Amino acid sequence: MDGVMFQIGLVFLGVILPLFGRMFFLFAKWTVRVVFQKDSFLGEWFVYHFTTENKEEIFKEDKYTIRLRLGGYHVTTHDNNRPDLKYFGKLRKLPDGSLLFRMSGEGFIEEFYLKMKNPIPNAERISLALELGMDFDSRIYSTIYLFSRDRMEETDAKLKITEKARKTKSYIIAI
Repeated sequence: MDGVMFQIGLVFLGVILPLFGRMFFLFAKWTVRVVFQKDSFLGEWFVYHFTTENKEEIFKEDKYTIRLRLGGYHVTTHDNNRPDLKYFGKLRKLPDGSLLFRMSGEGFIEEFYLKMKNPIPNAERISLALELGMDFDSRIYSTIYLFSRDRMEETDAKLKITEKARKTKSYIIAI
């Protein structure tokens, strides 16, 4: 009987240890990232972009918060003018060094993607991104997003975006 219990114990350990080992490895990896690796894109960003609503071009300011959680990088948004318009999502670092955001509406069905150049630590307080999504008029579109560590005046934010998009007549491509 003791031999059977010993074998059952070995089988149990053979199944449980790999599971706990993987969880321990992921927790250790996350702890090292939180303690030793300070990603330059974490924290709060003021985000500016053009979009359309009721067939009119509008300029928006949002606030994005990027945090590192146990499940990876998490992103939330806030719009002071429309508190009910919230998005949440995940962020992934790509092999080329850029960041890919996958965002979804909170309480409504909408999804969009952003690709942003990873800001250089301690050097860049502004970064640009491209969005692919649907506008408020349900058209597929792409536009430039301006991420800034500091709040900007609307005219300054528009100027930064137009400098980047100066070769086009509009800052939105909608189909």
